[in-house]
Amino acid sequence: MTQLSFYAKAMTGLPLLVARLVNNADAPVERLAIILGDTARIADLGAPAENPEPSHVALWQQQKPPLWIAKTALFLLVQMPSRPLPDSDEERAAWAYTWLRIRSYASLEAALTALPEAARFSLRPYLEDAWSDIQGQRLL
Repeated sequence: MTQLSFYAKAMTGLPLLVARLVNNADAPVERLAIILGDTARIADLGAPAENPEPSHVALWQQQKPPLWIAKTALFLLVQMPSRPLPDSDEERAAWAYTWLRIRSYASLEAALTALPEAARFSLRPYLEDAWSDIQGQRLL
């Protein structure tokens, strides 16, 4: 997959990642908005000035969310005991892209090893594409 098509696929999948969190959370969207904001600040995944509005969380299931929301959603998803996984190419690409944005990894293997075991097999090819995409970015 080319870097451009991978990135487009990952961006298309970001709302699916947020929807996966909303659908798997044991909290109403009002509470989830608080959890997202607080978790982003505490886990250093973003620094929102205030917690998002519940209506924004609902909207981000259909439109591209801010990166800190995607990072926080994935951070929470991989900690869930139910081990939710993505189920489309776009969502897998979003998970892989976002996983590499949560923190820096010294290598692709380090990023794979850090993934929860349940997600490694299905995300490996997407993580490889995400790694290539991020390594290929250059400042002009």
